[in-house]
Amino acid sequence: MKNPYGELKHIHFWRFPGYIDFTKVVVAKTARISFNPPKLKNSIGGIYYFFQLSLKYKWVYKEKKSTEGQFLLLYGQKNCRPDHQKTFLNFAEKFNDADIIYGDFNRNRDVNYVGFLKSIPLFVIWVFQMLMSGISLYASLNVIYYILICYYQKAQLTEIFDRTYKFVVVFYDASPDENYIVQEFKKRGIMTMTLQHGMYSRKNTIRSIADTAFEITGSIADYYLAWNQYTKDEAVKMGVDEKRIIVLGPPRYIDLKEPEIPIFSNNNIFGVILNNSSFDEHNRRLISMANQIYDTTGFRFVVRYHPELPDAKYDGLLGEGFLRKGDNKCTIKEYAEGVSFTIISSSSVFIDLLLLKHPVYRLIVSEDDNYSSVKFNSFTTVNELQKLLKSKETENDAFFYLCDSYDVYQKYRMFFDTIIY
Repeated sequence: MKNPYGELKHIHFWRFPGYIDFTKVVVAKTARISFNPPKLKNSIGGIYYFFQLSLKYKWVYKEKKSTEGQFLLLYGQKNCRPDHQKTFLNFAEKFNDADIIYGDFNRNRDVNYVGFLKSIPLFVIWVFQMLMSGISLYASLNVIYYILICYYQKAQLTEIFDRTYKFVVVFYDASPDENYIVQEFKKRGIMTMTLQHGMYSRKNTIRSIADTAFEITGSIADYYLAWNQYTKDEAVKMGVDEKRIIVLGPPRYIDLKEPEIPIFSNNNIFGVILNNSSFDEHNRRLISMANQIYDTTGFRFVVRYHPELPDAKYDGLLGEGFLRKGDNKCTIKEYAEGVSFTIISSSSVFIDLLLLKHPVYRLIVSEDDNYSSVKFNSFTTVNELQKLLKSKETENDAFFYLCDSYDVYQKYRMFFDTIIY
């Protein structure tokens, strides 16, 4: 399918002082077109979010400056989530020679009528520029919100683009705001890197944006700082230059020490980790399997919902073995301490639990799972799971492929130092 946003690369948008390739900024929109092409509904949504953002801008940037300021660690605003922000800050604050800038929610948001009025000519001129470049009206309105996001980044961060850093690390450079920021630094000849914040692999059948792995293929930073060898292997399959992929470990485990003993409980209660809403089939299969495990073994189960799932989403599927829902406010370690083992499908928590030496087993839903090429700790039936529970042979293989090591800080520190010095 032809990319309806392809002509964005030729547009020098009004009020942007330098050229930005907006085909890269809207990579998430491009990833959706095979199953959600631009149409009236998207256009109405684009208009709504554009003017909502201009009327009540809800984010601010905060900064923690270092006395040395050798490099910059930056967390954007578009995907600002409390758990991601916590992960980023805990990671960033370990490096005392880095400046830190991070998006946060503005708790005292006021309606900005002046900003709203100023956005009207931006809206009219930007749409006109897109139409004159051959982009359809639906496609133009669908992406105009992303252009406004970049406009606000330009206004808020102009001063930092003139700083001299050895390199800049962002949290997620396939997000429109951080993609724009990376482009601005690259124009100035400053090396850029992006962290990895989830597990991705491209599927043969694209049913949702999660199947496209645009977070990897849409990355434009000079280096992609990956969690594990699995991510690197998947990136190479998708045509990414392997020299760009540096395996350093998951940032959220920068503090983790190797557990002296495996983290689990001998209570005949197991856990079920659900994925986000784009993995609905996986979630239903996991709950069905949990019911079968209860029927076979008598073990009851706890279900931990993904933070974005409605609380009652799968209530009608939960059988007699269901004990309770896990508390998302608890850490993964606290969760792992309360169950004897866990079944999972495509969630990145698979890696989290391996790091805790928790018995965790992956239900194979299809050949297009996130971990489709990872054969360790995998099952399709209750009998296969029971065999895995009795054997620990594959757990080390799964750990080394998906977790790499426990020396996360040292690996990042050494890589950063090779560039600084």
